[in-house]
Amino acid sequence: ERYRALIDAQGDLVIRRDTEGRVTFVNPAFLRAFGPGDLAGRVLPGIPPANPAAGTRDVRLETRDGPRWFAWIDIAMRDEIYSVARDITQRKESEQALVEARRRAEAASEAKSRVLATVSHEFRTPLNGILGLTGLLAETQLTPDQETYTRAVHTSGAALLALVDDMLDFAKIEAGRFDLNPEPTDIEALLQDIAELLAGRAHAKGIDIAVEVSHDLPPAVMADRTRLRQVLINLAGNAVKFTERGG
Repeated sequence: ERYRALIDAQGDLVIRRDTEGRVTFVNPAFLRAFGPGDLAGRVLPGIPPANPAAGTRDVRLETRDGPRWFAWIDIAMRDEIYSVARDITQRKESEQALVEARRRAEAASEAKSRVLATVSHEFRTPLNGILGLTGLLAETQLTPDQETYTRAVHTSGAALLALVDDMLDFAKIEAGRFDLNPEPTDIEALLQDIAELLAGRAHAKGIDIAVEVSHDLPPAVMADRTRLRQVLINLAGNAVKFTERGG
């Protein structure tokens, strides 16, 4: 009586079968899922065959309430097999929802990368035209002021082209492929370009910006010019932004 009371009170499904797979006992929870009726002596279709060596396994079974997932385990005891099944449908649905959410997120990320790559390539065409034309303009007869403005336009265009390249790099990083491109780089010339680019912002705040390089700076170093330029512009741009006086 104590044994039956314990088994009947279980929320888990309990079924006992003989070596031929015929039912010798089921608890009320099992009847609620697969009954009603007298199941004794029957071989139930759709119920997993006994396999004590398999340990706990997840099975999907058709119940009176529709398909449900159960954690199923078989235990051999003398000449019978005791099987216990716990309903894990909610857990399975949560896992499947997470898998689907991850799939959608990955699809959205791939779509974003494709858009970035496409738009970035479209931006490069007019930018290259601007850079080419300012290069031709710089070869004409210009006043000193016009030369400065032309050089500033070319520098700004180059900076914008670098930003477009950064967008392409972002897509590459997401795809797991990003490479630096080291090349001989004139650091002093790079710094002068950056100072000219930021001079307008600095002077608008009434502060100075100038470049001073060490006397032992090599004429050229191996570096990814675009990446180094990006880092230095970020640093110097923040310096201009947060400097209130001086230079």
